[in-house]
Amino acid sequence: MVAISLPSRRILWCRSGGCCAICRSELVIPSKTGKDDPSVVAEEAHIVAQSPQGPRGDANYPGDVDHHENLILLCRIHHKMIDDQVNEWTIGKLRGTKSSHEAWVAERLRATPQRTQLIPDPGVPNPEDVNFDLIISGAQLWNLLNGASSWRFSYSQEGAEEEVDEMVGMLDELSDWADISGDIIGLRRQRETAKRVEEVINRAAEIGYVFYARELALLITGGAYDEPWPWKQVEVHVPRATVLFEQVAEHMKSAPADDGERTPAADQEPQ
Repeated sequence: MVAISLPSRRILWCRSGGCCAICRSELVIPSKTGKDDPSVVAEEAHIVAQSPQGPRGDANYPGDVDHHENLILLCRIHHKMIDDQVNEWTIGKLRGTKSSHEAWVAERLRATPQRTQLIPDPGVPNPEDVNFDLIISGAQLWNLLNGASSWRFSYSQEGAEEEVDEMVGMLDELSDWADISGDIIGLRRQRETAKRVEEVINRAAEIGYVFYARELALLITGGAYDEPWPWKQVEVHVPRATVLFEQVAEHMKSAPADDGERTPAADQEPQ
């Protein structure tokens, strides 16, 4: 059975405004402590079932049952309700509900004067004070990318063209993994993904690249958001090791000259 494609999922979520099409409750619940990830309580429900034997199933359905036009975003309660009460929640009624809800979301967005933007979270260190950490394992990088709201990659373009092209391909793969991180459920699948990310890091090292990354805690405001919403952004920088060494050497050259004085070991402050 073919899974719902990423473009269809994105269109469904955007047009639904992240709300249940029946009760219009928000389907991503933020953490009150700020230490946990938000909870997703949404379900992407089929109007015509995937299986002919399912709720509102139709063996002769002419279209793609996994297309966004045949999907409706619901909370878990209303997903179960429409599948239990198929005589009330017919194909026609669900399509009307979906259309009405998406029109409501569109009108709400048009009526919102403030544009959507990302701002620093005042409750955490300013992004300018957050350093990049050296990435030494796939698990370390995957823990950052897994569940991120957005991510940005940058890389050195010095060196052989084929190596730069290979590096770009590996970053595209990492972006794809981050894109579907919400669908990678279970410890085994998480571990397998982290191992693949480690293979990417190791291959990058073989062709002369090193990975650095940092996580920024931001807030998204404006648009359909009545209140600022937590937003995790991950930034990954992949310089060439040779370029990095040159920058360190240049920095050391520009550092103040050592006057030769040393503090006796007994008088040094503990680190």
